[in-house]
Amino acid sequence: MGIFPCVDGPHRFRGPATSLYPALVNGQEAVRWKLRMCSDHAASVLGRLEPYLVSMDDAAVVYQDDAKLCATCSRPVVDDSRQLYVTVYQPKHEREDYWAQIHLECGNPGWLPYVAA
Repeated sequence: MGIFPCVDGPHRFRGPATSLYPALVNGQEAVRWKLRMCSDHAASVLGRLEPYLVSMDDAAVVYQDDAKLCATCSRPVVDDSRQLYVTVYQPKHEREDYWAQIHLECGNPGWLPYVAA
């Protein structure tokens, strides 16, 4: 049973939590926070993050084509953007890393709960 409630609720849940560590980076400024989620709410967020999965193929980093789209509005990003990095630890899984860009004029993705650190 989760000792801490799911951040997207909040509600108590049975079983292990999924931990997400998002970071929004704009130039030299970075905001980081931790999310502890139940498996249902984590699955919803991970579904939205899926196009932004960074796969480590031997020593090379491979980005998916969708990584060039804004995580908030899904329009192409050319230059001016903030960076969204998310490290995910799911129960009984290896670490997963995600990287996306967000237009400077777009807000934070509504599907990613924001909890100021």
